[in-house]
Amino acid sequence: RQEDGLPVQCNPLRMLEVLSKVLSDAKAMTGKKAIYITHSQGGRVGWQTDTDNLAAIVAIEPGGDATVVDLPKVDITGNSHFMFQETNNREIADHIENWLKARGL
Repeated sequence: RQEDGLPVQCNPLRMLEVLSKVLSDAKAMTGKKAIYITHSQGGRVGWQTDTDNLAAIVAIEPGGDATVVDLPKVDITGNSHFMFQETNNREIADHIENWLKARGL
């Protein structure tokens, strides 16, 4: 979308307003807070987002350790992409906690 001849994403403050509105609308439509996936962008928009309508922020940083886990191969089954909302969310949390501990986090 263009504003003043420039894309919205060229104006960080306007981008924050738009993102906050989207998150607010998503909560109003679903009754649930959103999960926002971002990266630091040098401390810009990703970290300045209004968190009132967020359930979680997933931050992806350069040089990070992203591990893909095929859950059925580790005997965890029945999950969608919202693993923390599943009935086996404790099992998922334990798996993530063990992953973090193995990396000293």
